Amino acid sequence: MKIIAIVIAVVLILVLSYAFIASNSEKRFNEVAAECDLDVDCQPATCCHPASCVTYDKVPNCTGTFCTAVCKEGTMDCNQGRCACVESKCTAVFY
Repeated sequence: MKIIAIVIAVVLILVLSYAFIASNSEKRFNEVAAECDLDVDCQPATCCHPASCVTYDKVPNCTGTFCTAVCKEGTMDCNQGRCACVESKCTAVFY
């Protein structure tokens, strides 16, 4: 009878430990996965003809870069789109 009680206690401890670890891992994953809170947290990913967006820490240095004035299709050129925070991810939104 004592052995059964010990086995049940060990299994219960293992199950509770797993549940605790899994819930903390999911919380940390969600915290790490969030790139942005607001649209202003996101910027174009490239200097010329951007088609995607990144967070401020990944914005390229465009000093000395010259871009054409062409309104390239599928980019945010000429107000065809903008950067937005969608579901905590920096995303290009096209019109």
